[in-house]
Amino acid sequence: MIGVSTWLPHRDDIRTTSHTVLAKNTNTIKTYTAPNNLNLVTFWEWFYFLVQDRAERVWEKVIIAVWAIWWARNRQTMEGKIVTGHETVAKIMSMHDEIEVLKEKLPAVREVDIDRWKPPQDSWVKLNFDAAYKVQSNKSCSGFIIRNEEGEVMGSGITLHSNVLDAGLAEALACYQGLLFAKEMGFTK
Repeated sequence: MIGVSTWLPHRDDIRTTSHTVLAKNTNTIKTYTAPNNLNLVTFWEWFYFLVQDRAERVWEKVIIAVWAIWWARNRQTMEGKIVTGHETVAKIMSMHDEIEVLKEKLPAVREVDIDRWKPPQDSWVKLNFDAAYKVQSNKSCSGFIIRNEEGEVMGSGITLHSNVLDAGLAEALACYQGLLFAKEMGFTK
């Protein structure tokens, strides 16, 4: 496992896309180099390239290092305390170790199925509706959208309502609005 103790531009060229990581446990150096054909010209392009290396979770180390550099600069700017490079490296290593301990203690993250809109069958349209209800004023806002099998919007609308007694009625009004609009537009399926 590589723990970041320093993250520096490669010595040969300050503008290179190579960056070096010193492995904490083995004191070996590993260099990450973007392929020359990527033509990375901005910090964000370089950063995006690094976070793509998910196997080694390089992005975690980069974020910790960037935060530690910000922390050191902030201490100097705000408190007048100069933080040495060794102190910054120690902070990076400490934070990385803390994250590793937390990973072991926290339960594994499981992927959650996300409900996504699904299109209707061919030659049908689909009506989706929703409402928001404010108890204090007995007001609601309802809306609907009608889409075809390709997801194209065929119609939509929103309405503010007064004197609505509860959230269930607000939802029913939204449904009614959508059905009425669908009928007026000539949709039958």
